[in-house]
Amino acid sequence: MDTEHHEVDESVSVPHPRAGGWAAATTALLGFLALILAQVMDTLVADMALLRDLANVGYAPSSEIHTNHLALQIVAWGTVVVGTLAASSWLVWQYQAHANARALPTKGMRFHPIAAVASWFLPVANLVLPLLAMRELWKATDTDRDLADWKRARTSPWLWLWWLSLLGAAALTFLAFRHVLGADPTVAQRATRDHIAQRAAGVGFVSALLGIVLLQLIRSRLAYREGRVRFRFWRGWTKP
Repeated sequence: MDTEHHEVDESVSVPHPRAGGWAAATTALLGFLALILAQVMDTLVADMALLRDLANVGYAPSSEIHTNHLALQIVAWGTVVVGTLAASSWLVWQYQAHANARALPTKGMRFHPIAAVASWFLPVANLVLPLLAMRELWKATDTDRDLADWKRARTSPWLWLWWLSLLGAAALTFLAFRHVLGADPTVAQRATRDHIAQRAAGVGFVSALLGIVLLQLIRSRLAYREGRVRFRFWRGWTKP
């Protein structure tokens, strides 16, 4: 190991040195969300079986219907609560990651940390802007290019797959419930709801796992980037 030139550049600091803690919290919440979505899929399989009995023979044990309906309510609320917590934690982490990347300094970043977070809440525009903000964050933490050349970095397939799965899960969830909310759905409509909702949960499961991968890759790249700037006199750096 090269033991020379270990001086720290004290002029360089990031505003959120504990961003890694939010990354860990978000990772844990996304993992928990994936587990709940797996349970959603399993519960929907049981519900579809009961609905088939109702459609074919006109009868299903009321105790099983009640038990499965209660299970569906529990996993549905669990998905909403944990999903909300995971999304909130993600936004805090993303804000801090953007702020840290800009402070290195990475010149020419278009998304201010506040704008990166706000992009998720803009109707219609949020179909594209959050992806562009995350794409900029990915490029700005590239480990192959210097701070002035980051815009030429490639975008990882992980980012595209994560975004497509996220949009897919949202679209399937909308399709699953658009005809049954606030109404008294028929057995056929409930079966269609379960069929589509099961696929929404499956795609959401994949999206949660891809989110973990993407977040951890950016976290490690950003930590490496910060180290390269603060300890730039050390010649023993290797890529993460």
